[in-house]
Amino acid sequence: MINSNAPRLHEYPPFLGMADNAIRYLQSRLRRYHFRAGQVIIEFDKRGQFMAIIENGEMMLETGEGDRRLLKAGDAFGEEMLFVGAPSASRVVARMDASLWVLERKDLLIARNIPDGAPPAPAPRRSPSRLRPWVIALVAILMTLVILSPEWIHFVNRKLNDLFLSAGRPDMAEAFLEFAVRLTPVPAQEYDSLGYALYLQGKQSEALAAFEEAVQRDPELASAQGNLGVALLQQADERRAVEHLQKAVDLDPGRAEVYFNLGNALLAVDDPQAAAIAYRRAFDLDPNQIEAKIGWAGIQMLQGELELAQSAWEQVLLAEPGNALAMRGLGVIAVLEQQPSQALPNLLAARLADPLDASTHFYIGLALEALENPAEAAISYEQAAALSDDPQLKNLAKANVERLQQ
Repeated sequence: MINSNAPRLHEYPPFLGMADNAIRYLQSRLRRYHFRAGQVIIEFDKRGQFMAIIENGEMMLETGEGDRRLLKAGDAFGEEMLFVGAPSASRVVARMDASLWVLERKDLLIARNIPDGAPPAPAPRRSPSRLRPWVIALVAILMTLVILSPEWIHFVNRKLNDLFLSAGRPDMAEAFLEFAVRLTPVPAQEYDSLGYALYLQGKQSEALAAFEEAVQRDPELASAQGNLGVALLQQADERRAVEHLQKAVDLDPGRAEVYFNLGNALLAVDDPQAAAIAYRRAFDLDPNQIEAKIGWAGIQMLQGELELAQSAWEQVLLAEPGNALAMRGLGVIAVLEQQPSQALPNLLAARLADPLDASTHFYIGLALEALENPAEAAISYEQAAALSDDPQLKNLAKANVERLQQ
């Protein structure tokens, strides 16, 4: 599933004009990697076959002509490797501990084959194409396996589906799985896989129906329960999402990402106490669940546990220097503790990492006002009002501007 903290590819020039379905697929393929200071990310003339977007930290880019350029959060490099497959014309080195979002060329090649626009007609009614011989051959394999055992059918279905997805052909995986569900005695796993293939193509309602079918066929299939919960949460059906995600963690209590998704759903139904427990379980199982730790810290702050929240955000920054949410959190705590001079550096750093976050601008305004700088505070409030989609925050920021201008 797409990571909500990943950069929005449609905001970067190389992806402008790309089909929505292709963008959704590429978003789902972004992966985060961490690098230590001094580590070489790419050398001159190496075919890295990837593009990277800096989440936090700094990189030094050196060209073959000796020019050097400092790259910071939000900057990208490697476009020529991703889109053309050309060797790198630059050398990139981490100046400090940093995190990158990486997109591989093989995923771009897959995305270019994903159809745009309205979903195609169901597989049995498709016009003949060069894919059909593959599908017929696969069906023949399945028919042979039916004679053997259900376990072998599930195994082969899973392997073939993984093969199609790794080749960047979710449409072919969809066609194959539509046949597979007809030939498998209890096709819950196949419906679950079909839902994911549909999701990658942006067919949200069809994916939801496939996950529901998987759960109906086998209520004990943890992955289907979890996928259905996430799909329901995306459809704003939060209470049903909680039900299915809770079932998923009951069936498979060792998966950190399911606890994280459950925490998001519980927060959506306004149950922060339970959400905090789920987030805590997620990062206890997997310390790399940074988003879960951020969510937990935010709940602690809202409940007045400022020391716990501060400690958690400091741990986040140790793992991901420059994390905008953690820096903003530390800044907010300092504002609440009436320490504006300590708050301002963190809030300014958070604004640099994420200049479109309205709440960061608002708290910068509070810090500047406390430091007796009303003119600059008013500017920050105006920026918060312009950026915010939250009516309450927008109105509060506007009221502060009017108050300072009196």
